[in-house]
Amino acid sequence: MEILIADFGSPLRLGEILLLVLIRLLERILSIEEKEFAPVHSATHTNAVMYIVKFIRENFATATLNDIAESLHYSPAYLSQILKENLGMNFNQLLDLRRSVVGRKLLLETKKSLEDTALELGFQSYSGFYKFWVKQQGLSPKEYRERYSKENVKIDKKIRRIR
Repeated sequence: MEILIADFGSPLRLGEILLLVLIRLLERILSIEEKEFAPVHSATHTNAVMYIVKFIRENFATATLNDIAESLHYSPAYLSQILKENLGMNFNQLLDLRRSVVGRKLLLETKKSLEDTALELGFQSYSGFYKFWVKQQGLSPKEYRERYSKENVKIDKKIRRIR
């Protein structure tokens, strides 16, 4: 848990820590290197879910439910149902999670402008990214970068807490 606290820059309540652990778990799921999938025409639900996860991981800036559904020969509604049953989240929630994960990395590990970050995440404008980020993180992208940047985090090694 100390790692979680150190990574995000402030002492966290238990609920926030659990949420961060869940996000990290989902990040790992999204970064798993999958084996080759069965051909699309014989894809099972599990293969379809793994295909969607891989597709979103690699194409999150341009991914659409309709494109994926068409490539799998499923209706978008049925594909949404499969995702909800298997992952507990719909396509947009999965896409938003991936954008949050990549957005965090871009904001904290690069010096890219906020506008460039927005475009890289697949937003048409900075204002769309701004609204998304405030809804997801509760802070503007600029505030998030300033608050959680590793340069701004100071750890007191004796008592292992963030000052």
